[in-house]
Amino acid sequence: MNVGEFFARATALLGSAEQHASKVAALTGERDKALSDLSSVSQDRDRLNAEVQRLTGEVETAKASASAAAKTAEEANAAAESLKLEASRLTASPSAQAAAILGTVGHPAAAADSGASANPVKKTIDPTLTGLARAKAARAASAKP
Repeated sequence: MNVGEFFARATALLGSAEQHASKVAALTGERDKALSDLSSVSQDRDRLNAEVQRLTGEVETAKASASAAAKTAEEANAAAESLKLEASRLTASPSAQAAAILGTVGHPAAAADSGASANPVKKTIDPTLTGLARAKAARAASAKP
């Protein structure tokens, strides 16, 4: 091998080395871009995880609020039913209406259906009597000394 061929071969090897160096530089640039993209994706993933956790907390809060609202509605329905029953009881019995009125003005009144009264005479009347027979028995009991 003579000197000319040696220099030609060395020049070819240098050219090939420069090509490889440029390929390595291009691959390094692509690697750096991929690492940057990966970092960006990781940040987006972390942001989305935080958003999912926040929304999960809001869902749990909403569930608790809905449960409390349902319980309150159930209690309100029960109270309404109770008031309806009380209203129907009062409309069905004039003595219950009177007892309710006395109760609202501060007078202790016996319940209309208890058979009790502040009048001691009423206690002696047979509770099985009704209507006119009960009125006659009450009159007779109050006429006794």
